[in-house]
Amino acid sequence: MNPAPGAPPESAVLPGLRDARDPDRSLTPVGHGYSREEIAALQQDRLRDAVVQVIATEGLEGAHIKTICARAGVGLATFYEHFHSKQELVLAAYDAGVAVLFEVVAGAYDAPAAGTTSRDRTERGILALLRALADNPAFARFFLVEFAKAGREAQERVEASLDASFELFNGMEPEVGAGSPDPEMVPMLVSGVYGQLERYVRLGRTAELPTLLPSLMRFSQAVLGGSGVSTINLQPPRPGVI
Repeated sequence: MNPAPGAPPESAVLPGLRDARDPDRSLTPVGHGYSREEIAALQQDRLRDAVVQVIATEGLEGAHIKTICARAGVGLATFYEHFHSKQELVLAAYDAGVAVLFEVVAGAYDAPAAGTTSRDRTERGILALLRALADNPAFARFFLVEFAKAGREAQERVEASLDASFELFNGMEPEVGAGSPDPEMVPMLVSGVYGQLERYVRLGRTAELPTLLPSLMRFSQAVLGGSGVSTINLQPPRPGVI
Protein backbone atom coordinates (compact mmCIF):
# COMPACT_ATOMS: atom_id res chain seq x y z
CA MET A 1 0.00 0.00 0.00
CA ASN A 2 1.36 3.43 -0.95
CA PRO A 3 1.56 6.12 1.72
CA ALA A 4 -0.85 9.03 1.54
CA PRO A 5 0.25 11.99 -0.63
CA GLY A 6 2.85 14.00 1.23
CA ALA A 7 3.42 11.33 3.90
CA PRO A 8 6.96 10.04 4.50
CA PRO A 9 7.75 6.61 2.99
CA GLU A 10 6.99 3.69 5.27
CA SER A 11 9.94 1.74 6.66
CA ALA A 12 10.72 -1.34 4.59
CA VAL A 13 11.12 -4.83 6.03
CA LEU A 14 13.77 -6.68 4.02
CA PRO A 15 15.21 -10.18 4.49
CA GLY A 16 17.59 -10.20 7.44
CA LEU A 17 15.74 -7.70 9.60
CA ARG A 18 13.61 -10.07 11.67
CA ASP A 19 14.75 -12.59 14.26
CA ALA A 20 13.59 -16.16 13.69
CA ARG A 21 13.18 -16.50 17.44
CA ASP A 22 10.55 -13.76 17.71
CA PRO A 23 7.44 -15.21 19.40
CA ASP A 24 5.18 -14.16 16.54
CA ARG A 25 7.29 -16.28 14.18
CA SER A 26 7.22 -19.52 16.18
CA LEU A 27 6.56 -22.70 14.24
CA THR A 28 3.44 -24.03 15.91
CA PRO A 29 2.44 -27.59 15.01
CA VAL A 30 -0.18 -28.34 12.42
CA GLY A 31 -3.60 -28.13 14.02
CA HIS A 32 -2.47 -25.46 16.48
CA GLY A 33 -2.65 -22.32 14.37
CA TYR A 34 -0.89 -22.97 11.04
CA SER A 35 -1.58 -25.19 8.07
CA ARG A 36 1.27 -27.21 6.55
CA GLU A 37 1.51 -24.66 3.73
CA GLU A 38 1.74 -21.77 6.20
CA ILE A 39 4.45 -23.55 8.19
CA ALA A 40 6.43 -24.18 4.98
CA ALA A 41 6.13 -20.51 4.00
CA LEU A 42 7.28 -19.40 7.47
CA GLN A 43 10.23 -21.79 7.41
CA GLN A 44 11.33 -20.42 4.04
CA ASP A 45 10.89 -16.86 5.29
CA ARG A 46 12.99 -17.56 8.38
CA LEU A 47 15.69 -19.17 6.24
CA ARG A 48 15.82 -16.11 3.98
CA ASP A 49 16.24 -13.89 7.04
CA ALA A 50 18.89 -16.19 8.48
CA VAL A 51 21.03 -16.44 5.34
CA VAL A 52 21.14 -12.64 5.03
CA GLN A 53 22.07 -12.24 8.71
CA VAL A 54 24.80 -14.86 8.61
CA ILE A 55 26.30 -13.61 5.33
CA ALA A 56 26.26 -10.03 6.63
CA THR A 57 28.42 -11.04 9.60
CA GLU A 58 30.43 -14.00 8.28
CA GLY A 59 30.71 -13.19 4.58
CA LEU A 60 29.46 -15.36 1.75
CA GLU A 61 32.17 -18.00 2.08
CA GLY A 62 31.86 -18.15 5.86
CA ALA A 63 28.10 -18.72 5.81
CA HIS A 64 27.61 -22.46 6.27
CA ILE A 65 24.28 -24.22 5.98
CA LYS A 66 24.41 -25.51 9.57
CA THR A 67 24.94 -21.98 10.86
CA ILE A 68 22.10 -20.67 8.72
CA CYS A 69 19.79 -23.42 9.99
CA ALA A 70 20.72 -22.68 13.60
CA ARG A 71 19.95 -19.00 13.08
CA ALA A 72 16.63 -19.86 11.41
CA GLY A 73 15.68 -22.39 14.08
CA VAL A 74 15.20 -25.25 11.61
CA GLY A 75 16.95 -28.55 11.03
CA LEU A 76 19.04 -29.62 8.05
CA ALA A 77 16.26 -31.88 6.81
CA THR A 78 13.88 -28.93 6.80
CA PHE A 79 16.40 -26.82 4.91
CA TYR A 80 16.63 -29.41 2.14
CA GLU A 81 12.86 -29.69 1.94
CA HIS A 82 12.82 -26.11 0.67
CA PHE A 83 16.19 -25.44 -0.98
CA HIS A 84 18.63 -27.65 -2.85
CA SER A 85 21.68 -25.62 -1.85
CA LYS A 86 22.93 -22.51 -0.09
CA GLN A 87 23.19 -20.87 -3.51
CA GLU A 88 19.49 -21.38 -4.17
CA LEU A 89 18.64 -19.83 -0.80
CA VAL A 90 20.97 -16.88 -1.43
CA LEU A 91 19.28 -16.18 -4.76
CA ALA A 92 15.83 -16.48 -3.17
CA ALA A 93 16.74 -13.98 -0.44
CA TYR A 94 18.08 -11.55 -3.03
CA ASP A 95 14.96 -11.83 -5.20
CA ALA A 96 12.66 -11.29 -2.22
CA GLY A 97 14.56 -8.23 -1.03
CA VAL A 98 14.89 -6.62 -4.46
CA ALA A 99 11.15 -7.04 -5.04
CA VAL A 100 10.46 -5.10 -1.82
CA LEU A 101 12.99 -2.40 -2.72
CA PHE A 102 11.39 -1.80 -6.11
CA GLU A 103 7.94 -1.69 -4.51
CA VAL A 104 9.13 0.82 -1.90
CA VAL A 105 10.88 3.08 -4.42
CA ALA A 106 8.05 2.97 -6.97
CA GLY A 107 5.50 3.55 -4.20
CA ALA A 108 7.37 6.60 -2.94
CA TYR A 109 7.66 7.97 -6.48
CA ASP A 110 3.95 7.46 -7.20
CA ALA A 111 2.62 8.59 -3.81
CA PRO A 112 2.66 12.41 -4.10
CA ALA A 113 -0.41 14.29 -5.24
CA ALA A 114 -0.98 15.11 -8.90
CA GLY A 115 1.10 18.04 -10.07
CA THR A 116 4.15 17.18 -7.99
CA THR A 117 7.28 17.80 -10.03
CA SER A 118 9.34 14.97 -11.42
CA ARG A 119 12.29 16.20 -9.38
CA ASP A 120 10.34 15.93 -6.13
CA ARG A 121 9.13 12.46 -7.06
CA THR A 122 12.66 11.37 -7.87
CA GLU A 123 13.86 12.75 -4.54
CA ARG A 124 11.20 10.77 -2.69
CA GLY A 125 12.13 7.60 -4.55
CA ILE A 126 15.86 7.95 -3.86
CA LEU A 127 15.22 8.79 -0.20
CA ALA A 128 12.99 5.73 0.15
CA LEU A 129 15.83 3.56 -1.19
CA LEU A 130 18.40 5.12 1.14
CA ARG A 131 16.16 4.76 4.18
CA ALA A 132 15.24 1.18 3.32
CA LEU A 133 18.89 0.18 3.17
CA ALA A 134 19.84 2.18 6.27
CA ASP A 135 16.98 0.54 8.20
CA ASN A 136 18.05 -2.92 7.01
CA PRO A 137 21.85 -3.00 7.47
CA ALA A 138 22.16 -6.77 7.15
CA PHE A 139 20.39 -6.80 3.80
CA ALA A 140 22.32 -3.72 2.67
CA ARG A 141 25.61 -5.57 3.15
CA PHE A 142 24.23 -8.78 1.64
CA PHE A 143 22.78 -6.87 -1.34
CA LEU A 144 25.58 -4.43 -2.11
CA VAL A 145 28.78 -6.12 -0.92
CA GLU A 146 28.47 -9.90 -0.62
CA PHE A 147 25.90 -11.01 -3.18
CA ALA A 148 28.02 -10.28 -6.26
CA LYS A 149 30.52 -12.89 -5.00
CA ALA A 150 27.95 -15.66 -5.47
CA GLY A 151 28.92 -16.50 -9.05
CA ARG A 152 27.44 -16.14 -12.51
CA GLU A 153 23.79 -16.44 -11.49
CA ALA A 154 24.26 -13.70 -8.92
CA GLN A 155 25.93 -11.44 -11.46
CA GLU A 156 23.00 -11.99 -13.82
CA ARG A 157 20.59 -11.05 -11.03
CA VAL A 158 22.52 -7.83 -10.37
CA GLU A 159 22.50 -6.93 -14.06
CA ALA A 160 18.76 -7.59 -14.26
CA SER A 161 18.17 -5.36 -11.22
CA LEU A 162 20.23 -2.57 -12.76
CA ASP A 163 18.34 -2.94 -16.06
CA ALA A 164 15.05 -2.64 -14.17
CA SER A 165 16.39 0.49 -12.46
CA PHE A 166 17.22 1.93 -15.88
CA GLU A 167 13.58 1.50 -16.82
CA LEU A 168 12.47 3.39 -13.71
CA PHE A 169 14.61 6.38 -14.64
CA ASN A 170 13.74 6.19 -18.33
CA GLY A 171 10.05 6.29 -17.39
CA MET A 172 10.38 9.57 -15.50
CA GLU A 173 8.97 12.57 -17.30
CA PRO A 174 11.40 15.47 -17.85
CA GLU A 175 10.67 18.85 -16.32
CA VAL A 176 8.70 21.35 -18.37
CA GLY A 177 11.02 23.06 -20.82
CA ALA A 178 13.73 20.40 -20.51
CA GLY A 179 14.65 17.92 -23.17
CA SER A 180 14.83 14.20 -22.68
CA PRO A 181 18.01 12.84 -21.11
CA ASP A 182 20.44 10.88 -23.23
CA PRO A 183 19.40 7.23 -22.66
CA GLU A 184 23.06 6.23 -22.67
CA MET A 185 23.59 8.39 -19.57
CA VAL A 186 20.91 6.66 -17.50
CA PRO A 187 23.00 3.48 -16.95
CA MET A 188 25.87 5.73 -15.87
CA LEU A 189 23.58 7.35 -13.29
CA VAL A 190 22.29 4.06 -11.89
CA SER A 191 25.75 2.48 -11.82
CA GLY A 192 27.19 5.57 -10.15
CA VAL A 193 24.53 5.57 -7.44
CA TYR A 194 24.96 1.81 -6.92
CA GLY A 195 28.74 2.20 -6.60
CA GLN A 196 28.48 4.97 -4.02
CA LEU A 197 25.99 3.01 -1.92
CA GLU A 198 28.25 -0.05 -2.06
CA ARG A 199 31.20 2.03 -0.88
CA TYR A 200 29.33 3.43 2.12
CA VAL A 201 28.08 0.00 3.18
CA ARG A 202 31.47 -1.63 2.69
CA LEU A 203 33.04 1.04 4.92
CA GLY A 204 30.48 0.44 7.67
CA ARG A 205 28.61 3.70 7.03
CA THR A 206 25.21 2.17 6.24
CA ALA A 207 23.38 4.33 8.79
CA GLU A 208 24.66 7.42 6.96
CA LEU A 209 23.09 6.52 3.60
CA PRO A 210 20.18 9.02 3.89
CA THR A 211 22.73 11.84 4.18
CA LEU A 212 23.73 11.11 0.58
CA LEU A 213 20.39 12.43 -0.71
CA PRO A 214 21.54 15.99 -1.59
CA SER A 215 24.60 14.83 -3.53
CA LEU A 216 22.71 12.04 -5.27
CA MET A 217 20.00 14.50 -6.28
CA ARG A 218 22.58 16.89 -7.74
CA PHE A 219 24.12 13.96 -9.59
CA SER A 220 20.77 12.74 -10.93
CA GLN A 221 19.73 16.23 -12.01
CA ALA A 222 23.02 16.69 -13.84
CA VAL A 223 22.30 13.52 -15.80
CA LEU A 224 18.52 13.88 -16.20
CA GLY A 225 18.52 17.63 -16.70
CA GLY A 226 17.81 17.13 -20.34
CA SER A 227 20.86 18.53 -22.09
CA GLY A 228 22.64 15.23 -22.42
CA VAL A 229 25.80 17.28 -22.99
CA SER A 230 28.70 17.59 -20.59
CA THR A 231 29.56 21.10 -19.45
CA ILE A 232 33.12 20.08 -18.59
CA ASN A 233 35.73 21.86 -20.70
CA LEU A 234 37.83 18.97 -21.96
CA GLN A 235 41.28 20.11 -23.04
CA PRO A 236 43.60 17.98 -25.14
CA PRO A 237 46.46 16.45 -23.10
CA ARG A 238 49.75 18.30 -23.08
CA PRO A 239 52.60 16.60 -24.93
CA GLY A 240 54.17 13.90 -22.79
CA VAL A 241 51.20 13.79 -20.38
CA ILE A 242 49.06 10.68 -20.37
